[in-house]
Amino acid sequence: MNKFAIMLITAVVVVGIILAGCTTPAPAPTQPTEPTTPTEPTTPTEPTTPTEPTTPTEPTTPLDNPVEGVAVKPDGTTYTFLHIICFLWNPVMLCADGTMNHIIESAGGRVVALDAGGDLFKMTSMIEDALVLQPDGLVINLLDGVSEVPYMEEVHDAGIPTVTVVIQLDGTDKYFAQVGYDPVSNGVDCGEWLNNYADKNNVDLHVYAVRGNLAAVSVDGGRYQGLVDSTADNPRVEIISSGNNMWNPDLAMASVLDSLPTNPEINAIFEMGGMGGGVIEALRQLDRLYPAGDPNHIPFVAIDESPATCTAIKDGYVDMVAAHSPWDEWTISSYALLNYVCLGKAIPQKDLLIPSYPITKDTLYEPLYGDGKAPAVWGEMYNMEPDYSKWPILTYENEGWMPTPSVK
Repeated sequence: MNKFAIMLITAVVVVGIILAGCTTPAPAPTQPTEPTTPTEPTTPTEPTTPTEPTTPTEPTTPLDNPVEGVAVKPDGTTYTFLHIICFLWNPVMLCADGTMNHIIESAGGRVVALDAGGDLFKMTSMIEDALVLQPDGLVINLLDGVSEVPYMEEVHDAGIPTVTVVIQLDGTDKYFAQVGYDPVSNGVDCGEWLNNYADKNNVDLHVYAVRGNLAAVSVDGGRYQGLVDSTADNPRVEIISSGNNMWNPDLAMASVLDSLPTNPEINAIFEMGGMGGGVIEALRQLDRLYPAGDPNHIPFVAIDESPATCTAIKDGYVDMVAAHSPWDEWTISSYALLNYVCLGKAIPQKDLLIPSYPITKDTLYEPLYGDGKAPAVWGEMYNMEPDYSKWPILTYENEGWMPTPSVK
């Protein structure tokens, strides 16, 4: 018998065995059982009292996507937006960039981010690059709202919708929208806290003001003006200005390490914004870092709710932060572009100033808004790799900022 025939017979036998194993013989018929006596119906139970509804817990899974598909064009291509950032070494700006990326990408769009690295001339070059790149829209966090005006006007005249965030353009109306806050109000918040502390504790304060970028007239200048003007009539408060620290925590640390030993009268700190980590480390090295309540505590006020300052508030080293959140500022800026560029809708107003809010140890975890929809976004939310899909959705529905895909 040849080899092929043997293989064929073997295969037939194997298949037969498999089929036999898969076949279940029919069960033998069973004898019918006697019918059972019907049972008496049970007495219905009394209805139970309804329980109170439980309070919804915070979401632990990604939230619904309210902007899905908004940034996809009818031909299936995506809208591309340019994001020019003043610098990315600051965790506040990392949060801003992440917030915009999440919203635009959730809408199906694309973000091209450019980091100016705190260099005013580099930012000017990037603004000019927008004329070549021709994005569908531009969001920019200016380093200065005065010197950049002519370049921003050129972009506007080229038909590129521009939204400035935090720093407003001064002396022109050639922009699509401005979303931010009043820098002077941040300085005033800090100055008023220092006034109250000096008067309440009957102490003279010699405040070392750790400056950001002296060339940034609108933001550094505005914040410093608010601080100086709000304390000018209080003889108990003296302001001592530092040099230029370029918003860099390392430069701020060096400034404090150099200045406090040579100026022993300094007994309070004002930090201009985003450099709190450097100032705190300098105080630690100088053995002058003590929590509130300790007789050696240095009153410490700051601007911008960076992770370092939020942690220091919890630990009692920083007394108050005059905050403006990149979460709401960059969310509304992204919504403005989605509304206008993608949906063809008007926005409620061209200029939106979001009030700053002072944060203390007692208010660190209070909601940003009275409706309770948006819990505080600082502190634990400033992680190295935050999951933006679990962040609260800022709707602003009543003000008309929320993009509505159904009208596309």
